[in-house]
Amino acid sequence: MSLWSLIKEKIIAWLSDDVKKPKPVVTKTPASYDPGLNCPQCKFKMRLSMGALLGGKPIVCPACGLSLTVDRERSKGCLNELKKVNDAIQKVEEAKRLR
Repeated sequence: MSLWSLIKEKIIAWLSDDVKKPKPVVTKTPASYDPGLNCPQCKFKMRLSMGALLGGKPIVCPACGLSLTVDRERSKGCLNELKKVNDAIQKVEEAKRLR
């Protein structure tokens, strides 16, 4: 058997195994369990909501009082995407309420 035939056989077997395996259903991402960030000064885990990031106000560490601000110009693309996600979540929540 040639090397090419062996590689081809292994790829086909791998793909057919992958198709047979059930795909896991992800209901939550790890980030959704504990959203936030560690304070760069004291390492306290600050809980953050999307609203807090989108609001434009400084984020203050409750442990040490360090005030953090989002550089809105440099983060414009990320903030726009975060706003889309936030808007979509609000639409889903509204649809759930209307059921």
